[in-house]
Amino acid sequence: MIRGFKTRAKALALEVREELNLDLMDPFDPYELAKLYGIEVVATSVLLPATAPKDAISGALVPTGTGTIIIDNDSEPPGRRKLTTSHEMSHVVLEHEFPAAIVDEQGCRTTIGDQEDEATFLAGELVLPYNAALKLAWRNTPDAVVARDYGISVHAAAWRMNASGARMLVNRSRKRRR
Repeated sequence: MIRGFKTRAKALALEVREELNLDLMDPFDPYELAKLYGIEVVATSVLLPATAPKDAISGALVPTGTGTIIIDNDSEPPGRRKLTTSHEMSHVVLEHEFPAAIVDEQGCRTTIGDQEDEATFLAGELVLPYNAALKLAWRNTPDAVVARDYGISVHAAAWRMNASGARMLVNRSRKRRR
């Protein structure tokens, strides 16, 4: 990621949440954002034959003749789908370019490394902004409660609470006060 991206992405996430009339502590709905941007979300169960492996794809942003669609693996748990769709919408918000080919010679999905990292970071900020994670850390909110309140998996809640640095900052501050 380029220098300063994370700071800009944090501000951008708050702007996007504001477009959806969301407070800092409100749960984010990537499907509402897709609707706002006019992007159709299509379930894999509609696109793929019943014999296709359920884990073949989690999600993808796919160019169409008139725009883009998001493919959403509806066989995955809702929390995983929410984070995946947030990631795909982050590509849209960040106006990322599509790779020349969607799949490579081996049939694997092609990606652009920095763009994937940026979309992952922004998705995390959309779903659970840093300042919200900080408030939750000060309240000693368990990952399971964060997961429930934000509609994500416990694993994703732990990732956001830790990767955001909120818990570390709160723990350091508490140690200094002792």
